[in-house]
Amino acid sequence: MERIKLKDRILPKYTKGEEIFNMTSHIVGAVLRSSCNSIMCCICCYKWKCIWNCKWFNLWIYNDSIIHNV
Repeated sequence: MERIKLKDRILPKYTKGEEIFNMTSHIVGAVLRSSCNSIMCCICCYKWKCIWNCKWFNLWIYNDSIIHNV
């Protein structure tokens, strides 16, 4: 299979509706992720008094940073 050069590639043409849906779905996903992170942080703070020494909290932050490239 031969690689197509970047200048010869044809980008797909998306409709305005598709672009709006894509933007909206990404915004909703970011809001849900942020709210879930806040809720998990509050749960960890409540359950383990010293949050920074908690191995599960550190593991959760590490996994979150790998998955979402923070």
